[in-house]
Amino acid sequence: MPWRTDPSASGAALAKTGAIIVVILGLIGALTVAMPSAYRVSRSVAITAAPSDVFPHVNDFHKWKAWTPWLDDDPNAKVTIDGAPGKGATYQWVGNGSVGEGKITILESDANERIKLKLDFVRPMVRTAEAVFTCKKEDDKTLVTWTFVGERDLVGKALGAVMSMEAMIGGRFDEGLKRMKAVGEGKEPRNK
Repeated sequence: MPWRTDPSASGAALAKTGAIIVVILGLIGALTVAMPSAYRVSRSVAITAAPSDVFPHVNDFHKWKAWTPWLDDDPNAKVTIDGAPGKGATYQWVGNGSVGEGKITILESDANERIKLKLDFVRPMVRTAEAVFTCKKEDDKTLVTWTFVGERDLVGKALGAVMSMEAMIGGRFDEGLKRMKAVGEGKEPRNK
C-alpha cells in the first residue's frame, strides 16, 4: 500500500540523523575544550582633562554612580562602599538577576596613573576577574584605558562559544568610558 513506509528505511534515516547530531555535538564539545581559558577586553577614551582630574572618578567608589553602566539594569540595587578612596576600598552590590551580586576591591592605586581591581562575582555565577584602569597624559588630554581580564572554566568556555566576552561587555565599557569622559570634562553624563 502506498501510504505505508518501509520500517527499515525510517530506522536508517533516524540512525543517520542521530549520527549527524552526535558528530555536531562532538565538534562543539571539542571546540569548547580547545577554546583559550583566558579572556581580555580593553577599551580606551581620550578625555580633555588632566590625569589628576580623571583619576579620582575611578579611585573613589563614591564617584562611580556618575559613570558606571553596570547598575543600569537595576537602579534599586543595594551598594555598600567601605574604606577611604584607594587601595583596600571595597564596593559591594546586590541586585536583581541582571545585575547579580559581587564585590570589587582596589588592590593597587598609583596616584593619577593606574588602578588595579579584583572583582569577585557571587551571582549569577561565581567568578573572579581583574580590571585595570590606566590614565596616561597625552598633550592636553588623558587617555583612560579600561582592561578586564579573567579565566574561563568549562562552563565559561561553553558560554564563550555562543557569545564572546567582547560581545557581552564591550558595549558596557564603551558606555562607561563615554560617561566618564562627560564627567571628566565637566558635562552631565546622563539624566539622573
